[in-house]
Amino acid sequence: MAISSGIVWEVVLVLLFAFKFVKVLAHLISFFLYQPFPIPRRPTVEASDVTVIIPTVGDFDGDFEDCLLSIIINRPAKIIVATVGIEKHRLASLVCENLSPIIEVWALLEPNKRRQIYAGIRQTATKITVLADDHVLWSPSFLATALAPFENPRVGGVATLKRVIRDYPYEFTWSNFCNFIACTYLERQNFEWTATSNIDGGFGVISGLTALYRTDILRSPDFVEEYLNETCAMGFVGPMNDDDDHCITRYLVNKGWNIYLKNSEDATILTTLGDPEKLFKQLNQWSRSTWRSNSTSLFSDFTVWQSQPWCVYAIYLSSFVNFALFYDALLFYSLYRVMDDPSPFIEHSELTKSQALGSLAAVLFDSKIIKPYPHFWRNFGDLRYIVFYIMFGYYHSFIKLWAFLTVLDISGDSTVEVD
Repeated sequence: MAISSGIVWEVVLVLLFAFKFVKVLAHLISFFLYQPFPIPRRPTVEASDVTVIIPTVGDFDGDFEDCLLSIIINRPAKIIVATVGIEKHRLASLVCENLSPIIEVWALLEPNKRRQIYAGIRQTATKITVLADDHVLWSPSFLATALAPFENPRVGGVATLKRVIRDYPYEFTWSNFCNFIACTYLERQNFEWTATSNIDGGFGVISGLTALYRTDILRSPDFVEEYLNETCAMGFVGPMNDDDDHCITRYLVNKGWNIYLKNSEDATILTTLGDPEKLFKQLNQWSRSTWRSNSTSLFSDFTVWQSQPWCVYAIYLSSFVNFALFYDALLFYSLYRVMDDPSPFIEHSELTKSQALGSLAAVLFDSKIIKPYPHFWRNFGDLRYIVFYIMFGYYHSFIKLWAFLTVLDISGDSTVEVD
């Protein structure tokens, strides 16, 4: 007996719907059940056990000073600014010498983020190393809060929440919209990675904006070898300069270390993102990094299949099919075909075709608002962008597609660039 097309499309619809919304429901529950690691009364790891490394080739302006001051307030043992060239070493030294004696400035001859970080690691003698970008701001109690998970001796790396500083006043301009997109981009990551970390301990990456690691791990010979000589495409592309945060995260997971995401207000870093001239380049670079790293985790390292089974589904495999424009279009088309030729299971449904499609649209809309909801709660004025936010999500499908087609291009994928 021939199978009707309605049944075929019903199966397609159910599979597409389940693959998407099982994750949505599970993450919603997990996010609200998350409890951050408690801060001990008598910690064994303190701010005095921390060295902060800041790789940079940027302008040593007011934002750079603000970054350093926010870190100094946390009282780390040392801050190492790793820059490039004699002139930038001189400029950085002029700024840093007036701020605090705990700051050291080192310089390489050529810009290479990984080697700049490694140069700092070689000068680190503390138990914990923190890697930070030169445009982040910490709260005064950031280290006291973010160090807490290291009370667990199996935790090798800690990530924290990231939040983009919102431009005020609210103006309906392209520049303001790009800043808004950057805000929601990181907010979505915060939601998803908090949820997955609460399920199986995994999440996408310990972001290089601010990342905390045990120094012994970063100084081990096998890590240094992998970190400085990583390649992709079976060794035909590399050595890599960018993707350093992905490399470290994968190394920790592969070596059996736990990674932890600390979700609390005191452990939230602030950063500046959303410059219209840089945003789309950054989105493309981040997408390329995700393609490369997720492919490596699934099909080369393999460890995540056993240690992070939920993340395999919810992050790694989902990233390969999460093209919102095409996925949602297929959902609508599948439902349209099902309603056009209903199977015996739903032929007695009282829903009309337009009602069914409208219900699906409402469910999809709600699902797209869940992750950035905390941002809209803090910034009611951004509700004016809600329609454009969803449209941009569909446009991002083309960014992901272009990133896939250019995934082996590593020439411009460095967050440390000479101006």
